[in-house]
Amino acid sequence: DAAGNSNAFEMLERDVINLRTYFSDFAPSLKDTQYGKEIWAHYESGLLTPELALTGYVTLDDHLADVDADAVIAAVVRLHDGWRALHDDRDAGEWNADVTGHFARHGFRLGKRL
Repeated sequence: DAAGNSNAFEMLERDVINLRTYFSDFAPSLKDTQYGKEIWAHYESGLLTPELALTGYVTLDDHLADVDADAVIAAVVRLHDGWRALHDDRDAGEWNADVTGHFARHGFRLGKRL
């Protein structure tokens, strides 16, 4: 179960690289593919299905996260959650959508600034 294994990505990547190394002797075009990273990216995003056509290529995000902005957003969200718990009878999903929308309008999303 990948969700419960902190080494799941490394194990998948190792196995896919081993397969790539073997099969690239017969199909040299496989040599520079990144199927392991592509599969994992689709898995993390919830889009991995048996019908998904893989390309073997991924665009890696090498931008650094703005950790300070994330810390501020997390603190504000915690404050809002506390306020909501005391003063608001809306459900959590509606409240979270409002908070997320507010930060998105100001160019933030968790992980990086837009």
